[in-house]
Amino acid sequence: MLEVRTGRLWRLALAPTVWAPDGTALLQAGCCIGEGGIDLIDIEAGTAVRILGGDVAAASWSPDGSQIAFSKEMLGPKGVYVIDRDGSNLRQLSELGTRAIHWSPQGDLIALSHRKVYLIEIPSGETSAIFGRSNGVAWSPDGRLLAITNKRGLYLFDVASGGLRQIASGPSRAPITWSPDGTKIAFIFGPPVVPSAVNPADKFWLFHTVEIHGSAEPRPLPPARILSWSPDGSRLAYQSEGCSTRDWNIYVLGADGASAKPLTKSPDSPKEGPYWSPAGYGIAFSTFDKVVLVNADTGKRRTLVVSKVDLHIHGYEGSPWSSDGRSLIVLADFAHGICD
Repeated sequence: MLEVRTGRLWRLALAPTVWAPDGTALLQAGCCIGEGGIDLIDIEAGTAVRILGGDVAAASWSPDGSQIAFSKEMLGPKGVYVIDRDGSNLRQLSELGTRAIHWSPQGDLIALSHRKVYLIEIPSGETSAIFGRSNGVAWSPDGRLLAITNKRGLYLFDVASGGLRQIASGPSRAPITWSPDGTKIAFIFGPPVVPSAVNPADKFWLFHTVEIHGSAEPRPLPPARILSWSPDGSRLAYQSEGCSTRDWNIYVLGADGASAKPLTKSPDSPKEGPYWSPAGYGIAFSTFDKVVLVNADTGKRRTLVVSKVDLHIHGYEGSPWSSDGRSLIVLADFAHGICD
């Protein structure tokens, strides 16, 4: 964990971790070495507590931070479970396994993809299949709609009515990112781009944005590896698709995909990010030997930490930022292929 104000790095865990909604704790699910499980790291107390041992394939906080949903796929009864934050009240919701758990913003439903897309009601565990095979799902900010992608297009499932509406036709895939106001979606759309006939394998896919209301076609964005919305939804930040275009700069552009402005001027230097701070003006990214915070309006940069080992900053089941903007999750000396 990196303290933004002081630049101090705190060693917390061996595996990727996820912030609690209130920013007071971190959830570590599984482990890179040895036995898996779920551990909670209390930031203020500086303590770690194991609340569950054994196989854990995926885990996610409830929106209010009081519960943790997780799945088991290998050891023990396969399925989706919920446990209270203190490790009590363990119960199984479903016999379906999954590698990704998606709580609705209200915390009353969990969406998961297991051959089909299912909704699991909390706390009853009643499970309903709502869609066929999918390669990505994402809740709208208000929890009323679930975006679903597959090779045929992008769909919106209305929770209240049970209706399904297609808003983009063509090969679509995750990541699916809603604008904060819930009016737009950024997602991977269309066939792959092959920039060079010399090496056809060196291909990439383009992010597009689409309005959820209206009939406009998805609008293509510049080649990007990572994309994130500003907290107010007025802008997008992205890292250029350096593996194929050889441009690794960080850019900001309007929500309509226009007026791209570079925030960095080092196209040959690989980067990782960008991630908007909760306040909405700072964008964090890494150059692997350091973590940098850049002002999205002025371009002014501040190096937060310099390291002799690789530093990776990326969202794992959410933003790397704590909700108060005081800290970032950073992986140090973690095996990671830049162009994997």
